Amino acid sequence: AVDMTLMAGKKYNITSQWEKIKKCWSLYKNNKQELLERYIPNNDSYKNPITKKKDFKFLLFSFISNFYQEDEIAKIMEYSKEANDTFPNEYLKFLKYISENIFEKCLNSFYGIFIKFFDNYSEFGQLEIAAMNNLNIDNNYNVTSFDFYKTDMFYGSAYEQFTNFIDILALIFNVHEGRKFNTFLSMDYEKYKSLDKANKTNPFKEVPELYSVCEILYSGLRNASHHGDIRFDSVAHIVEYTYGKEKQHTETMTYASYLRNCYDMFISCCILINVIILHKFSYEVLSN
Repeated sequence: AVDMTLMAGKKYNITSQWEKIKKCWSLYKNNKQELLERYIPNNDSYKNPITKKKDFKFLLFSFISNFYQEDEIAKIMEYSKEANDTFPNEYLKFLKYISENIFEKCLNSFYGIFIKFFDNYSEFGQLEIAAMNNLNIDNNYNVTSFDFYKTDMFYGSAYEQFTNFIDILALIFNVHEGRKFNTFLSMDYEKYKSLDKANKTNPFKEVPELYSVCEILYSGLRNASHHGDIRFDSVAHIVEYTYGKEKQHTETMTYASYLRNCYDMFISCCILINVIILHKFSYEVLSN
């Protein structure tokens, strides 16, 4: 569900919401549970249906849902449900692993990406309507702010965090295929975790329900952004970046296109976080 106040460009709404989320997220990270409960609004949708208590993950889920179309997450969850329906015992082991080993790390790790995104919302927000409606932009797409050195590292940082947690998609795939959740066709989970970030999508590349959220991954831009091999022509408003082991490749894109890549990366991070939250809650339901 896309927040229509966003689509109208009323940025105050989403940025003011973010200030509240940021406060709660910080309290959550620092384990200030009593204070956190006071800060979470008294809204039934932010309460855990099992415990009937306010639960930060429901507040975060609701906020993050503003940034993507619902069908983007629905197809992942439907594929996951198929795995559960067919192999329920192994699926429960998978959920236990996500709940105990992935969930907390995810919420702690992505906090910094959200800080960077909203600290520079005046830049990224220029591509909001195009990104959230999946509209193509051309070289004439108009942006009015060009504060590149606030955004130059964002794509690389968001790419890093996203690929740190796409394990969940690969593990769903394993269960769906009838294997143990941590066993791949030609390797074990430890081997998978050691793969280059760019190769972590390979096991499920032929599964559109899982892979579509990863289509925005571009390792060349990630490497340039992450290692500082990216420059900005402030006259032509062109971003030039260099990548490759010998730095043998150089490409260019408009600043608007760079911002669009960043926003698309952010949207995929949002989807992934909420997939992890949903699986965490699924484990709470099934193990209760």
